[in-house]
Amino acid sequence: MLSEFANKMQGQYTLEDLTTLETIEDILAFQTFNSQIALDLGCLIVQKSQRYPEEVAVMIKREADGVNIFQYVADSKAQRNIDFAMRKRLAVLASGHSSLWPLVHRVVTGEGELVAEALPVGGAFPIKVDGHIVATLAVSGLHKGMDFQIIVDSLREYLQVSVPDFRGPLV
Repeated sequence: MLSEFANKMQGQYTLEDLTTLETIEDILAFQTFNSQIALDLGCLIVQKSQRYPEEVAVMIKREADGVNIFQYVADSKAQRNIDFAMRKRLAVLASGHSSLWPLVHRVVTGEGELVAEALPVGGAFPIKVDGHIVATLAVSGLHKGMDFQIIVDSLREYLQVSVPDFRGPLV
């Protein structure tokens, strides 16, 4: 799947895009993360999603034991959206980066592969503490790459930090 997406996106990402993604991830790291933070962050994402015409499914999974510590599925969403979120999560776990990173990395460097089930598009993000992934955050349901954007906007607001804008195409 990564090769297929990368072929379609050939020439649309730059090394600067890849570096920007990595910078965003570094800035959006946590000092600590727990279930209360997951609840607050998840509710913030749900609140922000109301600005969009589409509804969302949001999932935050604690990676130490695989427990969903936050999950919201809007009335118009279904298991299909949870499945997309899970596949995006697999891209995070396989790469150690956001689910968009493997696609940008492959287009820019020509290197990298993922497990077949992983979905290398925007919409899942590693929650890191001290450089280690402690949870994954995944959103499904928005169009045109806005799953990625709502995650970044929500993390930025929650952590009260500034991050550079990702200028590459969002998928």
